[in-house]
Amino acid sequence: MNASNKALEISRDAPIELKIADYALESDLAASSAVDKITLLPRAVDFMIRYWQKPITRARLLGDGVRVNERQISSIYRIFDRCAAAIGTPLPELFIKQDPTFNAYTIGTNDDAVIVLHSALVDALKSDELSFVISHELGHVKSRHVTYLTVARFLGNGIVSFASALAAPLTVALHAWAREAELTADRAGLIGCGNISASLRAILMLALGSRRLLSEVSLQEFVLQDDVTQDKYGRLNLWLGQYDHPYLSSRARALVDFASTSRAKQLSDMIQRQLPAIDSVMIDCPAETVAVQRSTGNSGNTSRVRRFCACCGCELMETPPSSCPICGER
Repeated sequence: MNASNKALEISRDAPIELKIADYALESDLAASSAVDKITLLPRAVDFMIRYWQKPITRARLLGDGVRVNERQISSIYRIFDRCAAAIGTPLPELFIKQDPTFNAYTIGTNDDAVIVLHSALVDALKSDELSFVISHELGHVKSRHVTYLTVARFLGNGIVSFASALAAPLTVALHAWAREAELTADRAGLIGCGNISASLRAILMLALGSRRLLSEVSLQEFVLQDDVTQDKYGRLNLWLGQYDHPYLSSRARALVDFASTSRAKQLSDMIQRQLPAIDSVMIDCPAETVAVQRSTGNSGNTSRVRRFCACCGCELMETPPSSCPICGER
């Protein structure tokens, strides 16, 4: 679907007043404050990234990636522009990098960030799903996560040798904070996307990696997988494996919980009133298949209609309940 001129002329003279405290987890804010108090760390880290890591990475992206702007890959730029207006951030640089893995990340410093999208992710996601991913990354920028996320990325790759004596405790502290930061950024992703179903599909695609199989996945069953990850083995694996992201099933459950709050609905309504609808900047809008064949034994195959909650996208039972078992919407 081609974007209208109105969608291409999003005004930034009066940015949306979205405050970090409107959507951030309190645990994220507390952890960020704790990391900031580590002596000399903020200044040293900012210097290293600003004058070494970020310029080198940017040179690689300019050499082997493609920069997205209004003159190049404008279809993605229109989504990017709307998401940035929704979150209330200036436009950082955005690159698409050829990579067969599903990933997107933000590097640099809090005041000088670069967002990178892998080509496989761009190819696999529909535009409303991609708007969640882009808004998620912009949420990191808005929430001033970028500097320490870049450090966590370094530590995870074993790059920071100058701080070897501090690397182990610092890695544990930063990864614990980064997991909270990801949940905050997911909330920003939902606010920028404005569609809980598309947001959850984006998370499911990160877990599944297959558009073909997505129609066979029950969101309700996927969210219930999170119950198992909350036992001692699931938590120990996060710590031993030095995860800097929560489990994807945990992210889906946390996003459903946030989407059902009055605060999330108020923020979404505020943004939808001030910006063009996401449909007006989408580059595709294919219809979903809603009927599947089911074996019924001796009586042969019959078609049934699959029903989904309009709020969160959860697949409902064959006889719909009075309210959604995931988000509680009637």
